[in-house]
Amino acid sequence: MPAVLADPLVDLGTLLSYWPDPADTDDDHALHDPGMDTLGLPTRAEVVDRHAARSGLDLAAIAWYEAFACWRLAVIRQQLYARYIRGESTDERMASRGESVGMLSRRGPRILTESWPA
Repeated sequence: MPAVLADPLVDLGTLLSYWPDPADTDDDHALHDPGMDTLGLPTRAEVVDRHAARSGLDLAAIAWYEAFACWRLAVIRQQLYARYIRGESTDERMASRGESVGMLSRRGPRILTESWPA
């Protein structure tokens, strides 16, 4: 049986795009469920540090993976919203999927800009 080997940092970047962080602003935040930011979870930086310590992986470019996750999620959410608007989906949850597309589209480049200044 064939197996697909993917870059495990894509999964970590995706996790980070959903992980709440105290530094998040109202217009620039992870896609976490309400209330997650009150659970006392570690910051995204702490998650990255723990992952690096336990995996031994070089996470110097993790910002690229988190920015990629923002782009990927923006595309997926826009597609789900468009299908709903066209009547191809009756799932009422899809009516609000387009709300985060703009935020994600701004968040990805900001992550890259802050991580790799010119």
